[in-house]
Amino acid sequence: MPLRDWVTLIAELSSICGLVVAIGVLFQTRAIKKAFVIRARLPESSARLKEINNKILKDLGRLPGARNDINSAFSQVQAVLLNLKPKLRGEKKLTTKLLEKLKRGERQNDFSNDLAWEFYRDIQGFIVTLEERMKDSKWD
Repeated sequence: MPLRDWVTLIAELSSICGLVVAIGVLFQTRAIKKAFVIRARLPESSARLKEINNKILKDLGRLPGARNDINSAFSQVQAVLLNLKPKLRGEKKLTTKLLEKLKRGERQNDFSNDLAWEFYRDIQGFIVTLEERMKDSKWD
């Protein structure tokens, strides 16, 4: 086998190895990006949810006069949850369930006092789950 054929063979093998390495780097980059998004954005979203939920709690004490404020706050919670949904792995089902529940209540167009308290508790539970996820992400 002439030298030219050896060089061609080595070049082809190097190209294949380069492709495999490039694909590996692509997957690692995506994994790093997801980990960064979780660590960087979840604390902001959690703080925002806490802020909105505290507002809901204050408004629940002023029912029925604060019904519009509570509806507005639930809409803000929906927006934050929609933003969080693609960023979360295991909590996707919980996020989806909470979103569906809020949308059902929104379709009723008028939250009852009991329903509003139930949503408040669900959101509070989701915040705790999110905080635990943030603690776990420190170990990822």
